[in-house]
Amino acid sequence: MLIMVTFVPAIQAYQKGDILLRGGYTNIATQSSNGTTVNVGDKGNLTAAVSYFISNQWSAEILLGLPFEHDIYLKTGEKIGTGKHLPPTISLQRHFNLSTKLNSYLGIGINHTFFLSEKTSGLLAGMPLDITSSTDLAIQLGFDYLISPTTRVNLDIRKHRINPTAILGSGASAIKFDVPLNPITIGISAVYKF
Repeated sequence: MLIMVTFVPAIQAYQKGDILLRGGYTNIATQSSNGTTVNVGDKGNLTAAVSYFISNQWSAEILLGLPFEHDIYLKTGEKIGTGKHLPPTISLQRHFNLSTKLNSYLGIGINHTFFLSEKTSGLLAGMPLDITSSTDLAIQLGFDYLISPTTRVNLDIRKHRINPTAILGSGASAIKFDVPLNPITIGISAVYKF
């Protein structure tokens, strides 16, 4: 009896030149204490990401999203304002095949967060509020689960370093204080592979 043994190479989840489009919902959970002056609430919104594979294991990704609007509170719990921010992030990702259907990746990148539409309310209603931009590192861990050759579902977890400064008031009487957000974000997305 002739017994034939065939070795099948591991299936590559992605190949050089592949493009992934991810779209879904991301929740931003800021660190529990945002400095000595204020606390900033959590928020979620729609996000999208595009990845281009520069090899079978490495990809470059840009993360975009709709503005996230956060409530701002004094340490006493009173709401004193709101601020919207956008956190575009460019990352380099390393992908790993865990099985024929499950792919994971690790990423590191640069996040540039800028704020817009800052408004004061409550005790500070009407006072000017400006929150500066912040540029720093972001790291990520993610998983893609294969549904079909072109579609997947994605879980993405990121840790951002976001440390802006808030400027309350104007001129010589303005008050400046740090607002370290440093959030953990968790996103769930549908993925389409081109």
